Formats: sequence, C-alpha cells, structure tokens
Amino acid sequence: MHSDPIVDEVRSSRERIARECGFDIDRIIGRIQDSEAELETQGWKFSSPEHTVIK
Repeated sequence: MHSDPIVDEVRSSRERIARECGFDIDRIIGRIQDSEAELETQGWKFSSPEHTVIK
C-alpha cells in the first residue's frame, strides 16, 4: 500500500492531540474550539456547519 506523507502527518497529529486530551472527546472538542477562537482573533474566518453545503 502506498503511504502518503500528508495523510501520515494528519494521522500522527490526530493521535497526539487525542493522547494529550486523554482520549476525552469533550476535551478534544474544547481544544478545537479554543484554537478556533484564538485564530478568529487573528482574523481567520470559519464557516458554520449550518452554512456548509455538501453536494
């Protein structure tokens, strides 16, 4: 099977973050929300799920 370095990096990051949060989904979500709030103060924009259109 072919290994994709970008996919490997994403999976590694996901595992690291989950481990750092004790594999607690509420802590993981909180961390994501904190990161998004910090990035918004820097001018980043995020779309809300209700505005996302999947075709």
